[in-house]
Amino acid sequence: MKRAILAAALLLSGAFAAQADVNVWSSMARHDSLEAATSACDQQVGPNLNGVPTSAQYKRCMVRHGWRYDQTRRIQTWRDPEKGVCHNEGGATICCWPCRDGG
Repeated sequence: MKRAILAAALLLSGAFAAQADVNVWSSMARHDSLEAATSACDQQVGPNLNGVPTSAQYKRCMVRHGWRYDQTRRIQTWRDPEKGVCHNEGGATICCWPCRDGG
């Protein structure tokens, strides 16, 4: 019984405390599209994982493709069993299934 309560508490705390990291990049004068740059850097230095600080290698790679790192924003998310991962944006709830890069 204690194990079931502990497991339920852990699951609920994970559902309410979920976050997605969104990196904000600024374009420089001459650049590739953001999607092309992130795809190239994912292949060259490995993917930029959610919840892990953006590496200096990844930032340098993005600069070579014309994008400068500005900041990482944390977005509160939750999982809806019918709609997927959701977050609030400008007064609206945005959900995706499956999601790419945290929503």
